[in-house]
Amino acid sequence: MTGALHDLANARRALDAGAVSAVELATHVLHEAGREPYGALLAVDPEAASAPAAGPLSGIPIVVKDNIHVRNLPNTAGTRALAGFVPQTDAPLVSRLRAAGATIVAKAAMHELSLGTTGIHHGFGTVRNATDPTRMAGGSSSGVGAAVALGAPAGIGTDTGGSVRIPAALNGVVGFRPSTGRYPSADITPLSTSRDTPGPITRSVRDAIVLDRLLAGAPGASARSVPARLRLGVLRTGPMDPYVEAAFSRALASLDRAGIELVAVERGDESADHRRLDAATALPEAHHSLRAYLARHRPALSLSELAAGVTNALVRETMRTSIVPVPDAGVEATHRAALAEVDALRHAERDCFARWTIDALVFPTTPLPAAPIVDDETVVLAGRRLSSFEAYTRLLVRGSLIGAPGLTIPIPVGAGELPVGLALDALPLDDEALLAAGMLVEDALAG
Repeated sequence: MTGALHDLANARRALDAGAVSAVELATHVLHEAGREPYGALLAVDPEAASAPAAGPLSGIPIVVKDNIHVRNLPNTAGTRALAGFVPQTDAPLVSRLRAAGATIVAKAAMHELSLGTTGIHHGFGTVRNATDPTRMAGGSSSGVGAAVALGAPAGIGTDTGGSVRIPAALNGVVGFRPSTGRYPSADITPLSTSRDTPGPITRSVRDAIVLDRLLAGAPGASARSVPARLRLGVLRTGPMDPYVEAAFSRALASLDRAGIELVAVERGDESADHRRLDAATALPEAHHSLRAYLARHRPALSLSELAAGVTNALVRETMRTSIVPVPDAGVEATHRAALAEVDALRHAERDCFARWTIDALVFPTTPLPAAPIVDDETVVLAGRRLSSFEAYTRLLVRGSLIGAPGLTIPIPVGAGELPVGLALDALPLDDEALLAAGMLVEDALAG
């Protein structure tokens, strides 16, 4: 068995031709994605493929982030405080995968409680980058990104502020964050009720489209379609690592040669506002949503007890200081005001697209490649030491705040070189148009 099986189309052809059985394929995927020292998988179900259901994904193994309920498999959200929780029913999202014939073969490791971007020191270890295991895998869907890069045909993560796109970019695969609300999000360990969404991580944009059509059910019609000549707005992104800057410049040159129109977009730098809005919305929402989740699924466990059981020191401190305390009237008022500002940002984004007559925004997914694994989870960018969270979410948080669809596509790099992602953002609800644009961009980069 070779890497040729490591995408949906080739796996489907091999299964249909009888070149491999569903059990053989699942065994192979679990071996590849579960290799040490990467730590991508937390729990496996090797028997899942023994009787695959009919459907377009029949017999194809899928890995799922360990905050999405899968019946009879643990759901820890990366923390030992939830280690004993084994759901007896599937999340609606997983039910849609099973209805299409997919076999859920593993739960993937993640940054503890989705509160980080590295995958370092979660409750069961550290997830390592598929290209260089001395470096981080990104997060919070750390294990899904690494597992797909190592050999799983596809996986499902969740994204609140970049948690699908960051690990996809840092491991050299495709990650898609749909518009908030496009996919069902029940029975998923929550964080932010205004921003959480599941999202696929795949080997290609075409594979992401396959999963999107299955997971979206009956989505509303997109407001726009891709024109004969794609027009992308190139964002001014602020400081970038020279390695990422060079890769992004090469990518833009490839897009230009392919006839994709590029226009420099002046949108202003509101990164400080984005960080403030991120905290003002997500943290009080995390308090309410996690309390409700525990009351439903782990009623004997309090929010403070959950926090006390957290392994990652940074996550534990965030829980203790910003999520466990009951939001007072001032915090709730700030939350309401922040949501109003987010709505204004949504309108501003529409104005930006109309002013520059663009189909999508294009920018590097992250301003630097995967960083070395360090205990304090900091990086150096343009001579400044920053938290990994601030650095890796910086270019993604605005789209996340407004609920817009976002896509990351690998930029070609040399063998063994660190992956770099190219990001595309569209307007909310324009998911199909964004994915269609992504296919054109993927083809242009490959050419």
